[in-house]
Amino acid sequence: MDGAKPGHTVKFQGLKGAAHLNDTEGTLVKYMKNQGRWSVRCEDDGALVCAKPENLIRKYMKPAKEEPVLRVISDEELFKVPSLSEGDDDCPICCIPLDLDEESRIFKECCGKIICIGCAHRMTTNNCGRMQDHPCPFCRTPYCKNDHEYLQRVEKLMNENNTNIDSKRVALFEMGYYYREGKHGVLQSYSRSIEYMIRSAQLGYADANHNLGCAYHHGDGVKKDQKMVVYYWSLAAIQGSSKARHSLASYVFNVDKDIKRAMKHYRIAAEQGNPDSMATITSGVLRGYVTKAEYDEILTIHNQVLESKKSDQRDRARRIIGITTHDEDPDRTNVARIVAQMNGDDDITSVLSRLGMR
Repeated sequence: MDGAKPGHTVKFQGLKGAAHLNDTEGTLVKYMKNQGRWSVRCEDDGALVCAKPENLIRKYMKPAKEEPVLRVISDEELFKVPSLSEGDDDCPICCIPLDLDEESRIFKECCGKIICIGCAHRMTTNNCGRMQDHPCPFCRTPYCKNDHEYLQRVEKLMNENNTNIDSKRVALFEMGYYYREGKHGVLQSYSRSIEYMIRSAQLGYADANHNLGCAYHHGDGVKKDQKMVVYYWSLAAIQGSSKARHSLASYVFNVDKDIKRAMKHYRIAAEQGNPDSMATITSGVLRGYVTKAEYDEILTIHNQVLESKKSDQRDRARRIIGITTHDEDPDRTNVARIVAQMNGDDDITSVLSRLGMR
């Protein structure tokens, strides 16, 4: 196959030992010179097989599904104030809303659940072993032995026969992330990442819409298009993503220069518990964008959301693993200093506590 490269789509032909694979498709992984064969990942089950070049027919990579026609998003829909913690899924084990930071959320490829770091790490502390050596805390499936087994499980969740939309769209998103970062043995490909993100977004997954907006913003796998950036971030914000809402607010503030509109977005995100938006609201008081009364109201709701996510189990896991907590984050401490200046207080400890950072 002239010009064949890893990532290209191929069709099997003329196989005798594995005749059932004939006329099925796969993706080239790497060429093994010592064997004169290609390592190919089968599209149906994700299995890796070796095949001679003459048993493979080169095909062009499948294009991503067409992007949806951009619908008109009204301000009434965009600025609808969500209920407390809307957009945050609960950990299926402890039933406490999940944290925003990715390090505190763990995707389980066996059942498609996203569990908190506290529940995941509890298996380690209870059994005095490494976390990866223990079964899934939710469905009790044994830990994967290698990347191949891991990807097989993810692809099973993505299968069209999976009627659980929640696990399917999360799996599609995760696979898109693996292709974007080149993780778990897949060849890094922005274009393939976009394919999976689009499929996940079509199933209503807010994080996928947020990532599509970021892809159009940076030009990763697609041509830069600010109209698409705003569109996808708006969709994700409507679906409850405070991260997308914060990104959209920053775009409106820095690009559109519409301060009033941006602060409306920042307020909604802050009231969902987004710490970056809360920091912006805080600095907005000093700049005159937000009144002191508005600030107090926003902070009260912000802290209620943070309180609903508190867990000694999660804090213990963060300390053991070494994840930075809010009070150790320089940006959060700077915000506390701003608030202390507003109140004429030199001690930021009480301010950190008030902001839910300690």
